[in-house]
Amino acid sequence: MADVSFGTARMLTGKCLCGAVEYRVADRFEYAMNCHCSNCRRATGSAFKPFAGVKRGELSLVRGEGARLIYGDEGEAHDVHCASCGSLLYSVVREGAYAHVTLGTLVDAPAIRPSAHIFVGSKAEWFQITDDLPQYECFPDDCGGAARSDDHDDLAELLVRLQEAMRLDDLIERKGPGDHRPERTVR
Repeated sequence: MADVSFGTARMLTGKCLCGAVEYRVADRFEYAMNCHCSNCRRATGSAFKPFAGVKRGELSLVRGEGARLIYGDEGEAHDVHCASCGSLLYSVVREGAYAHVTLGTLVDAPAIRPSAHIFVGSKAEWFQITDDLPQYECFPDDCGGAARSDDHDDLAELLVRLQEAMRLDDLIERKGPGDHRPERTVR
């Protein structure tokens, strides 16, 4: 399905593998990252989960309300899967205010691209990161802002954007769907 314009925002279409669940999201993503935590790897069955964060009100279901499988507390942080094919479509995070859209479910290409790898400390041992994006052992705030790779000119700007956009302190204290901390980290 081609992208559609709605107001000033370009609207993107996303859907699951079998097509039972379809959504639309405004191309107003605030951040995008590749998460290598064990929860995201298990939820996607992949080496990492590429996702982009957007205000929850910018995403709406087109079809498949009854075909969704909610993992977690629907009133708080939860993952939304297709109940038929199992595709992870998005995670609702930050007290329901944001959605982390799995980029692989988008039919249309978003304007944003991932800007960092997070939780590389728990990445799959068999996977090698070969791009030049900054790599963080955990969330930048939880690591004291230390990147694993060489310093990048835009690293300070990235840290500020991540901290503002994700309210890291709120996410770090909770463990559940959409929480990107590695399983072995317990507080």
